[in-house]
Amino acid sequence: MNGPQVIHARNNWGLKLPSGKDQNPLPAAVEISPPEELTVLLKQSPGGISLPMVKVGQKVFKGQKIAGPARNTFGSFLHAPVSGTVTSIIEANDSAHIKRAIIIANDGLDTVHDDCTPISNPFQRSPRFIRKHIAEGGIVGLGGALFPAAIKLNPAPGIKTLLINGVECEPYINCDNQLLQQYPERVLSGTQLMLHVLGAEEAVIAIEQDMVHALISMQAATDALNDPRIRVVSVPDVYPAGGERQLIEIITGLQVPHGGLPADLGVICQNAGTAAAIDQWINSGEPLISRMVTVCGNATAAAQNFVVRIGTPIAAIVNALQATDVSRVIIGGSMMGVTADSTAEPISKASNCIILSSGDNFSPAPEEMPCIRCGDCVPVCPARINPQLLLESMSTNNTRQSEALGALDCIDCGCCDYVCPSGIDLTARFKIAKQTIWEQHLLAIRAERSQQRFADHEKRWLTASNEERETLDAQTAGFHDVQANSKSALDDMLKRLNSPTPDDGTLKDEPRKNDEADQ
Repeated sequence: MNGPQVIHARNNWGLKLPSGKDQNPLPAAVEISPPEELTVLLKQSPGGISLPMVKVGQKVFKGQKIAGPARNTFGSFLHAPVSGTVTSIIEANDSAHIKRAIIIANDGLDTVHDDCTPISNPFQRSPRFIRKHIAEGGIVGLGGALFPAAIKLNPAPGIKTLLINGVECEPYINCDNQLLQQYPERVLSGTQLMLHVLGAEEAVIAIEQDMVHALISMQAATDALNDPRIRVVSVPDVYPAGGERQLIEIITGLQVPHGGLPADLGVICQNAGTAAAIDQWINSGEPLISRMVTVCGNATAAAQNFVVRIGTPIAAIVNALQATDVSRVIIGGSMMGVTADSTAEPISKASNCIILSSGDNFSPAPEEMPCIRCGDCVPVCPARINPQLLLESMSTNNTRQSEALGALDCIDCGCCDYVCPSGIDLTARFKIAKQTIWEQHLLAIRAERSQQRFADHEKRWLTASNEERETLDAQTAGFHDVQANSKSALDDMLKRLNSPTPDDGTLKDEPRKNDEADQ
């Protein structure tokens, strides 16, 4: 067996964190039985909220489409994770932190919808067909960004490399590690399908060097497949090496330009979980209705990976593990995770990790102190922005300067928070800055569109007026000649009336004889 290619550190950003991962081979993941009721959130893509395709009271089947993207958005399709009945469709309520969702009562039968059928001979189908089918399966980036996979797989000139991201750099998260160890064939199959769609020359499967057994498993499966286009590489275990742009820099030595895309470097990056999901949909007929989730924390006996249906409330996982004294739930890892409002929060396509904490497992956040301008945050930033200067620009509400300093390049990794001696929650502030910038961009776009609509209206009105004038001129083209002839005839008549010798030979003012006789 060939060993994976080892990529050595080419960067000086990031953090060396304790992995918190079990270095032994992982036991097989266990599937959590779907609960009696599931809540499928309608916003599971950065492209916008998906629109319901079902009604309250409607019977649905496992794998059936229940929501789809709005027109001209980057949303994704959502599918029923179980068969059952739609009991309600929840509208958003920001004040109560209630999110739009479709509630399905599970009938316990798991009756599969007719659309859930494998594609026979997928490599004989056109790339366009496979790409469209991937969109129909609701496949999104399972690394956390949730960007629709089909959009990134749009073939473009110059794409040479498909980069499969198996770098699970956050401590404690093991879902991709599990997938690479337990189902390497699925990852490879999905990789081949994406190569077919893109027409790329090669695929590189990148795995962090401390994921030893994942490297062994994937290398063995790659050797058995014997596809010369696919190779496995080992990358340094630095956080956040799993960021898309950071991983591309590690693999290629090149940086994605500011405001640019990985495609500008001839690279398309997809998560290992996304590759496996594509295989499940194309070859097994199962859309994205479940995902691998790591469950850890001091409220559990041991960290473990589970296959969980989308829409399963966290409470169902807590009950299945018989976890007690859960005082806090974090969705995501210890660096980028967010605290759940309650255990009623459902699993979404982005839920790669659930941390169940009891007692004081997490130390309280330190009291924030003023920035001492130490500069410790600058070298660790993987986006190469200056958090210290960005913070200063925010304190003066200088949005334009914040954008110029690279606020939109921030990836919310939390490295600056980790090293800040003043305990400043920099990442939270930068999220606000990004939101403000995007809102101002949106307002500018709306103003520009409004101005364009007015200009278009004026242009249409002017065009219609000119066309009307031209039509009228065409209809009255002979009228001027008639008018001219009529005027000439009238002039002749007046001239005759004013003539001193009328045509009958009488003088103009002399009465005619017959008139005198009559008198």
